Amino acid sequence: MKGNDYYPNTYSAILPNSKYVHEHLIHKLNAAWVVGYYVKHFDQFSHLLDDAAKNVMQIRIQSVGNYPVGARRSPGAHTQYFSGYSLLMKSFYPRKYAFNLLIAGAFLVIYVIGMVNSFRKRDSRDMMKFFLVLGLLTIVVVLPITTIISYGTYNLSRNMFPVAISLNLLLVLLIADAVNYRLWGSAVQRDQQEVKTQK
Repeated sequence: MKGNDYYPNTYSAILPNSKYVHEHLIHKLNAAWVVGYYVKHFDQFSHLLDDAAKNVMQIRIQSVGNYPVGARRSPGAHTQYFSGYSLLMKSFYPRKYAFNLLIAGAFLVIYVIGMVNSFRKRDSRDMMKFFLVLGLLTIVVVLPITTIISYGTYNLSRNMFPVAISLNLLLVLLIADAVNYRLWGSAVQRDQQEVKTQK
């Protein structure tokens, strides 16, 4: 390759800050153009969403180590303390955006039923819980789309960190509601009866 032109014969070399690049690329490049491109090429957009889903549970950045320079560890070495859950989720969590949509649908069904039951029993606490779940699910569903449109595939593990936090909070909320028999908003009557007996 020494002595040969870097660019193929079908392409001409253009300076990135030239007037031609500014007129024909940079001024046309905006969010509406990117959205239009992904609408026309939806297969490519779905592949990028799957790439984002692969990085949802990638909480630990692999290119950066955990030890300082004088710690007598190899560069980029990682600690193993308190990382079992992260390794488990990274290994077994499905790497498809469609799975995130499936989880969002399941949570919506569960908590809509709980909200309706709570509305019938006039319990505002469990009705507000539905809006908490809706907000967290909005992060899970919308953030990968906005990240792909805004940044492309640049640093996906960092940009998907709020999705991982939201999914983990939803899991904790689901387990807490199941353990306390509040999953369908069904423990309200028992709580009211306990309050009446304490009086």
